[in-house]
Amino acid sequence: LRLDRTRGWRGPLATLESADIETQQLPTWSHGKPVPGRWYQGIVLESGGQTARIKIGGEVYTLTAAGTAWTRRTPDKLLKRGAVAWFSLQPVEGKKDEKAKDGTAPAATAPPELRLHLEQEPRMEAAAVVLENRTGAVVGMVGGWDFARNKFNRITQARRQVGSAFKPFVYGTALEAGWTPSDTLLDAPTAFLGGDGRMSYRPENYYHKHAGIVTLRRALEQSINIPAVKLWDLVGGRRVIDFSQRCGIRTPLPNYPSISLGAADLVPMELAAAYATIANQGVHVEPHLIRKITEPDGHLLEQHFPASYISTSAGVAYVLTHMMEGVIDHGTAYTLHDLPIDIAGKTGTTDDFSDAWFVGYTPRYTILTWMGYDVKRSLGAGMSGAVAAVPIWRLIAEDGLETGWLQKGETFPVPAGVTVKDIDYQSGLLASGGRTIKEAFVAGTEPARESSAQWSTITSLPWYQQKQFYIPKEGEKMPGRPGSGETEAPPPPPGEGEAPRPPVR
Repeated sequence: LRLDRTRGWRGPLATLESADIETQQLPTWSHGKPVPGRWYQGIVLESGGQTARIKIGGEVYTLTAAGTAWTRRTPDKLLKRGAVAWFSLQPVEGKKDEKAKDGTAPAATAPPELRLHLEQEPRMEAAAVVLENRTGAVVGMVGGWDFARNKFNRITQARRQVGSAFKPFVYGTALEAGWTPSDTLLDAPTAFLGGDGRMSYRPENYYHKHAGIVTLRRALEQSINIPAVKLWDLVGGRRVIDFSQRCGIRTPLPNYPSISLGAADLVPMELAAAYATIANQGVHVEPHLIRKITEPDGHLLEQHFPASYISTSAGVAYVLTHMMEGVIDHGTAYTLHDLPIDIAGKTGTTDDFSDAWFVGYTPRYTILTWMGYDVKRSLGAGMSGAVAAVPIWRLIAEDGLETGWLQKGETFPVPAGVTVKDIDYQSGLLASGGRTIKEAFVAGTEPARESSAQWSTITSLPWYQQKQFYIPKEGEKMPGRPGSGETEAPPPPPGEGEAPRPPVR
C-alpha cells in the first residue's frame, strides 16, 4: 500500500450517472455503522470548496484535505459527484490526557474523533508467513492483498524467483566443506561455464562494480554476486543443491551457476522452512497449519506430530546465522539493526525488480515477506528487497515486540563446537588493530595468522590492482587466467576503482 501510493491516485472505481444519487445503494454495504479501520466503498454526493461529502451505507461523512494528503491534492480535485471509491474511518490522534492538579486521573473522555480517508487498492501483491523454528508451526500467514479479490495463496501456491535470498545455501554448503567466514575470494569480472557448454555465463554485481579481495562474510552481507557464483563453482553445484534440499527446498534445482543467485522458481513456504532449519541449529521441521483437533468437551480427535530430521550440524548452522546477522548489522538489511532482538536474514531481488524478498529470523520465529505482481513485471526502479520487503518485515516484527510474541533482548544460543575470535573485518585474519569484529568459527577452523596494517591499503585499491596481492584458491576462475574465458582486463573507466557502495538487495 505504501509503495502503491507513491504511484499516485488512479481515479475512482466507477462513476454513477443517476440523478438521484442520494438514494443509491452499493451491493458492498452492510447494515450498521462503518467500523473504524475497515475499508468501505462510498459515493460522492457533493464535491467543492476543498472538501467532499461521502455517503457510506446510511451515514454521510465529510472528506477533508487531511484525508487525501497522500495524493497531495484536495478532495474537490480528485472526486466529482457520483464517483465511487474506497474509504476508511481512522481515529484522529489527540493530545494525551494530563493529570489534574491534585494528581488524580483525568475524567473519562469521549470516543476518539474519526476522520474519513481516501483509500486505493494496490495493483501489486504482497505476502508474508511466520514460522515457529522449533515446531514448524505456521503461526501467521497472509497470502495476498485480499482473499475476496483473489483466492490465490502466494505463500503456498506461487513459484517465484528468489534472487539473492538463495545465497545462504551456497555459503552454508561452503561452511560444511571447511570454508570459514574469514576466507577470501577475488570479486572481479569472471566467466563461468554456461548452459551452452561454453564459458559464456558472466554475472554482474548490483552496482556493476567490483570490490576486489573480499571475505565470505563481506560478500554475503553486501550481497555481492560474483563471489557467490565462484563459491558455487568451487564447492560444486551438486553439493549446494544437496544442502538446500536437506534444509527444506523441495523444488528440483538444475545444476547451473545462475542458481547460486536465485534463478530457480521456489515456493515461498519452502524457502521460509529452509531458513527456519538454519535458525533451529540445523534441525529441519516440516511446516504445518493444524496442531490438533478437539471436540467441544476437549476430547482429542487428531494431533499433528511434525516430521523432523538433522539437516546440518549445529556449528555450521550457527556460523551461517552469525554471518547473516551481519546483513542486519552492516549489510543490505541495515534498517532493522535498531530492533532490540537478534535477527539474521537475507534480502533478495530479481532481475528488473520484479520480486522483492526478505527472509529474516529471530531465535524463535522465521518471517518471510515478499512483494511483486502476479504477472511478472517490474515493481519500479530501485524496488529491491531492502526497499520493498524489509519495511513489511519490520512492521511484523514491531507488532511482535509490542504484543510480546517476540521477546526483547532474545539472542541466538551458541552451540558447543563453536569458537568466537576477534577478526579484522577487511582481511579476515586475527585482529591487530583497525576495524575489528567478533567472528564465529567451527572450532578448529579459525585463522592462525594476524592481520597487518597494509590490508586497509590493499583493499582500498581498485580490484585490478588488488589482484597482484591475492593468492587464488585452487580451481578459482580469475580474470585473464587460461580457461576462465576472460582476457586480461584493461583498467576500468573512471569510478570503477572507487570503494563500492553497499548494494540494496
